[in-house]
Amino acid sequence: MPYPPDSSMDSLELALGWDADLPEPDESPVCEVVFIKRGEDPDSVGEGRRLRVSREILMEFEYFRTMESLSLSSHRVQPSNRFVIVDVDSQVAAIVLQSERAMVKSLTEDNFIDVLVALEYFTGGCSHSVLKCIATKIDRQFLGDSVCVMALLQSLDQPPIGRLISGHLHRTALADMVIHHPECIKPLYNRVPGDEARQAAIVLVDNIDRSSWWPATQQMGHFLTEATNSPSLRDALHKVSASRKRSLHTHTIEPFQPFGTTATPVTLQDLRVTIRPWKVCRCAPMDDQGHKGLEDESVDTAKALHMRIAQSGHKVTEVTKWQVLTVPAPAFPGTACHSISGVLTIERKGQPPVTLHSIDDFVSPMCVTIDDEKCQTSMEVANLPADELVRQGVGDVRLKKVTLRLTVTRYPYATVALHYLRVCIEQRKWSEINQMSHALGKEARETVLEQLCHLEPRTTSRLAAVVGHWCRDAITELSPELSAAVARVPSPPDTRTSTCPNILSTYSDDMRVFLEHVLPLMQPSHQRQWCEEARAVGPLCQLLKETKADRDCIKDLRRTIQNLQTESALKDAEIARLKAKLGEASRDRSGVSSTDKASSPTSTHADCQATTSTTTTSTPAADSQRDVAPSPPIFIFGRQY
Repeated sequence: MPYPPDSSMDSLELALGWDADLPEPDESPVCEVVFIKRGEDPDSVGEGRRLRVSREILMEFEYFRTMESLSLSSHRVQPSNRFVIVDVDSQVAAIVLQSERAMVKSLTEDNFIDVLVALEYFTGGCSHSVLKCIATKIDRQFLGDSVCVMALLQSLDQPPIGRLISGHLHRTALADMVIHHPECIKPLYNRVPGDEARQAAIVLVDNIDRSSWWPATQQMGHFLTEATNSPSLRDALHKVSASRKRSLHTHTIEPFQPFGTTATPVTLQDLRVTIRPWKVCRCAPMDDQGHKGLEDESVDTAKALHMRIAQSGHKVTEVTKWQVLTVPAPAFPGTACHSISGVLTIERKGQPPVTLHSIDDFVSPMCVTIDDEKCQTSMEVANLPADELVRQGVGDVRLKKVTLRLTVTRYPYATVALHYLRVCIEQRKWSEINQMSHALGKEARETVLEQLCHLEPRTTSRLAAVVGHWCRDAITELSPELSAAVARVPSPPDTRTSTCPNILSTYSDDMRVFLEHVLPLMQPSHQRQWCEEARAVGPLCQLLKETKADRDCIKDLRRTIQNLQTESALKDAEIARLKAKLGEASRDRSGVSSTDKASSPTSTHADCQATTSTTTTSTPAADSQRDVAPSPPIFIFGRQY
């Protein structure tokens, strides 16, 4: 699309350039820039594709300063006062090849993407300051236009566009558009780590969970499937929960000394003291202005106790393990997926630091937040042996000299999946909740279950049903820690005295799904605890009674199937016997000896056919038996039912 020439170009001064293979260039103040298509003769180009540009401005661009990098220029001998450039639009170049202020002023909704691409070409990489100036104009004038926003998304593959989105633009409008058009970022999901376009896509996905607008579950499912280039939603959910590669390193907190300033829990070997669960700090995600959001979250009493330990002169050799606990602020509107990593060191002047654990960096598992509840991320790492610390010359160092560097990493795609789960919970879509549980890996499934057990009533009033459907046929056993967490799930509100049929049905359904799919997985002590607190002895007995009745019914059905199979087999055998007898009668009547020889295969065939018939006839019965799946044993209070 042709662009109108900028009026400021009329006042540009003229200058001359030089060719790398020619003698010292003429120092006249202008040079001519000729724009041609590949294979075109520069001398035949009209004035419409010739620019006369100030040498001072041209020399601000790396392209013109380093002639040997001009790979697309004509290789024939040229006059020393011009540059020949191939496959660049002259009108776009006219906007780029002027002062920074004039260039930004000349940007329009129609040309700014082409200008950015040309600017990247001439500079070898747009500078931070230039991108910041351009982003300011785009934010103020262009992002209100959906056509402009869509053009940006469709140009993500262009290097300057990716960097512009990742580090400079206000991304809310872009993120909202991505929700509707995930196909724009679909090709970028499988790009190699470090690719600018892929990183820009991750940044946009990260901003989806900060927008105030929540789409429907069907649209979110479509987004996850498309954006991750997956054949189904189940595959997409598995991808985003299993991969740590699509992440954003929020920030690395400046190294600080945790002892005496914030409460870092430790375990002291001699005193047998474990200080937990006091928090190190709150690591809020970086906002658009680049603020780290680090604020002290220490409890006063814990901080005072910790300071006494630090000031009492304990040495690093007394510590058996370090425990770091953080509470990253969840992204709006309340879901987050993150992990922490870091290193504990002792800094020494003129010498390399000593790392206080055998691994270079400790890394926590993924931690999830579903409903604004501050999700504590904990990581424990063993201290170096005392003799190793002495050998490295830090055996006498006090705890207050220990330095901690902490990094918080976010996983935007997984956070969107948690959004999807939260909306399913609020809309009581039990089937979708169970399907998501089946899609995740074992570790992720159990991590989410632990968080589900702590959901607030404002998120769901039917927590027992949520946990029950999450566990249904997806979880076969619970660790003691998970069992204890599940035991704290409140029972469904007792509405049996209500006269409303819907309320009665809700109580019955919630209680049944929890008793049937969760209670049998719990430790016996936790089963008793939950039943006593929930006053669920009556419903539990009713469930066992119904389960026993169901199993008796299944036994009767299996017995009936077995009898039918026996009768069918007897009838098939009788049919085969009659067919064989009929064959013998036919051979006797013919009286031909050769018929006997020929009838033998027939008889065999008849027998085979009879056998096949028997097998075929018995198949439906066998299928019926297979359709009746054996019920899993139920263990209540340590007994099997």
